Amino acid sequence: MHVLVTGAGSGIGQATVLLLLEQGHSVLATDLREASLAPVADAGARVVASDLSEPDGRDRLLAALDDGPD
Repeated sequence: MHVLVTGAGSGIGQATVLLLLEQGHSVLATDLREASLAPVADAGARVVASDLSEPDGRDRLLAALDDGPD
């Protein structure tokens, strides 16, 4: 399964990404700051730093989705 997780840089979002990866899912993780995504990137998630409240942030996320899961 391919999963998108927002708020993946910390807390519940990060824990969710790590659990999904452990279960073998393909994860695209997003958060405001790229540095906060390092732990999930190191674990195997695709990451994109973006502010989804801004049009260019949504465009960046959509471009990452268009690139496919792998």
